[in-house]
Amino acid sequence: MIKRNVAQFVKKTLTREGRAEIYADAKLNFNKIQSIYQNPRRNFSELDNYLRKLRRPLYFYIMAANVGVFLAWQLRFPGEDFLFNHFALSTMNIDHYRYHTLLTYSFSHIQLFHFLFDTATIYFLGRMVENYFGSRALLTLWLAGAVTAGVFTNSANAEVGNYAPTMGGWGAIHAILAFCTLSFPHQKVNLFFGPTKFWVIGVALMSISLIGSSRSAAAGEIGGLLAGAGYFMHRRGWRF
Repeated sequence: MIKRNVAQFVKKTLTREGRAEIYADAKLNFNKIQSIYQNPRRNFSELDNYLRKLRRPLYFYIMAANVGVFLAWQLRFPGEDFLFNHFALSTMNIDHYRYHTLLTYSFSHIQLFHFLFDTATIYFLGRMVENYFGSRALLTLWLAGAVTAGVFTNSANAEVGNYAPTMGGWGAIHAILAFCTLSFPHQKVNLFFGPTKFWVIGVALMSISLIGSSRSAAAGEIGGLLAGAGYFMHRRGWRF
């Protein structure tokens, strides 16, 4: 085995055919790198270029918005009525044409555990999406996941006459989770019990979330998952 490897190495470094093969591989890799750095518009949009001018990454501002709204709920500022009318999703708000709540509810948390879990997920998964695919991808996933989940949740609530308010970024987070699971299915993550492939973690989290949710919450989570999967297919060039 060692002799064969040495012989192959000598052939590639000393013979004309070997040098040609090495040169072809190096040229291909150089062209790939050159296309990324010399033609950024092929990989990043104008919106990406604008968002990259921000002083901090986009995921930081999403986390900051979650922190700000969470503190507003804890301090009851500027009032519970205002917060329920503008930062909670409900059939009443939609009936009163407060359509902006289809997005603003995703930044709203009252329970500490819910807030910490969503914020931590944004930090780990949101940062990974932004680093690999750009700020526009993260922004698109958050907006599409939140709004799609909001529409699904509101439809389920209206069907059964449920007027309870809904809050939390679970719809947007499920979109990010679905996108990451499809993009990095075989990426290994070190957990307490050892390295685990990302698709196993993603499927497990989605299953646990859907099983332990109410009908309206499950509808919203499915909406978020569909938004994330749809954006993944869109980036791959698949048409509906």
